Amino acid sequence: MARFSGSAQPALDIEVGLSREIHTLIDLIRWRAQKTPDKVAASFLLDENEEIVLTYQGIDQKARAIASLLQDFHCRNERALLVFPPGLDFITAFFGCLYSQTVAAPTYPPHPARLNRSLPRLQGIAKDSQPIVALTTSDILANLDELLAHSPELEAMHWLEDVGLAGQSGVFAASLSRGDKRRLELAMGLVQSPRLLLLDEPTAGMSRHDTNSTIDLLKKFKGRGMTKVIIEHDMHVVFSLADRITVLAQGRIIAEGTPDEVRGDPKVQEAYLGGAHA
Repeated sequence: MARFSGSAQPALDIEVGLSREIHTLIDLIRWRAQKTPDKVAASFLLDENEEIVLTYQGIDQKARAIASLLQDFHCRNERALLVFPPGLDFITAFFGCLYSQTVAAPTYPPHPARLNRSLPRLQGIAKDSQPIVALTTSDILANLDELLAHSPELEAMHWLEDVGLAGQSGVFAASLSRGDKRRLELAMGLVQSPRLLLLDEPTAGMSRHDTNSTIDLLKKFKGRGMTKVIIEHDMHVVFSLADRITVLAQGRIIAEGTPDEVRGDPKVQEAYLGGAHA
């Protein structure tokens, strides 16, 4: 029989508590985050002299933030592709999947020097697992743009980077700015690669900076086989995005044509560009 005394006794108490409270790996991380928040849970050696560490509280906080993002994308019981190099980012993403009941499909990012082998492997995993979202680092996504343009299996998972939210992956959706929330809504609509996208005043309430950012975002999808139908009162947005415009005033169509044709129409100028706003 083992005998415990002095400093050994708290360890015994912890194990007794574990047996009563812990049923899953998620329970364990949350329990450790409460009882020993500053204790190192994992470490990664960058080189002989530099090491990064992650505490139990750090894992729990980051995993909850990632889980919140996945829940916003309705990922429960769906699959998420985890494209990470070895390191602590993969650990927090994996636990984020566990917290949100998302099925994780881990894979290494394609190696720039061995694309003929590593990219087909990534494409094959994506094709087999059919994930609705991909999680990775912003640095990896920044280098994948050209590759994703030639990969139908991966293109649908590129929307988070397209909408400029890669740096917000650890932020709860409720804490995002109004502009970022609208971009998140766009991402949720774009993640399934729709052929038709219907937008009702996508820039309503945005600052001019956020409006211009959204215009630039929507321009990026031109030529990807996607038709956009936009209802918008901001003529700056309309003329920046539309190939063809139908103008309504008091419930009736008063003009229809290309942006140049509509801009020069006297009825449009009276109703929207100079006269009283209908």
